[in-house]
Amino acid sequence: MRSLIPLHSSLASRSPFSPHSQVEHIVEAGNPVHVAEISRDIPLKYLFHIANERFYWNQIDLRDRGKMKMVTAFNGNMKKAAAGLRRINLDGLRWRVFDAKGQILGRLASQIATVVQGKDKPTYAPNRDDGDMCIVLNAKDVCVTGRKLTDKVYYWHTGYVGHLKERTLKDQMAKDPTEVIRKAVLRMLPRNKLRDDRDRKLRIFPASEHPFGDRPLEPYVMPPRNVREMQPRARRAMIRAQKKAEQQQQSAGGKTGKNDKAQEEGA
Repeated sequence: MRSLIPLHSSLASRSPFSPHSQVEHIVEAGNPVHVAEISRDIPLKYLFHIANERFYWNQIDLRDRGKMKMVTAFNGNMKKAAAGLRRINLDGLRWRVFDAKGQILGRLASQIATVVQGKDKPTYAPNRDDGDMCIVLNAKDVCVTGRKLTDKVYYWHTGYVGHLKERTLKDQMAKDPTEVIRKAVLRMLPRNKLRDDRDRKLRIFPASEHPFGDRPLEPYVMPPRNVREMQPRARRAMIRAQKKAEQQQQSAGGKTGKNDKAQEEGA
């Protein structure tokens, strides 16, 4: 049976109605664990470890102990996934889920930037942060066009003389694919005081697992891609290329036929 070990053993001496004693008295070893988030009542330093798994607390009612819930830790970094949630006012916000599998990086980032700013709402104002929570899944399966995997390069400077670092998109996808989408979205947002708050509303995960299963999630449907009609000059060039390819095939077929006839006559 897995045992619940508090990090601070002195919590037992606190008041029976304090959040810390609530945690210690309600949760016992071996109880099932279901839902997890960060608490606004208990500091982040009060963590409980069950078999090397971290769990966070949320919405603890000091008078009703039966309403308390725990969050199941997923395979990823729970501390990073839930960082900064206490600073966000979640009242009235929707939880939009984006599936990045097979999506083009730039088109996906533009849709996420629109939702995280709240531009899809009729109450949008540039001086208010009314955007919804955005959960991006399958970041490792995002696609790019052309030769961007090798041609697109990320640069940063360490602060020391001559220490200009660079990393290609292919290497960044292998190291941390979530940063690729995060950089693409942040560089589409205006550089103002609301940028950090909008960044906190963006939760990106490399696979399909995430710790927000208890929230009312709404899958986001990507709009259909509008293919622009081909310009007349490009259309003519395409037709010429097709005719040239057909002529080459015909000439190649004629040469093979003549060679076959010459071989038959020589035999």
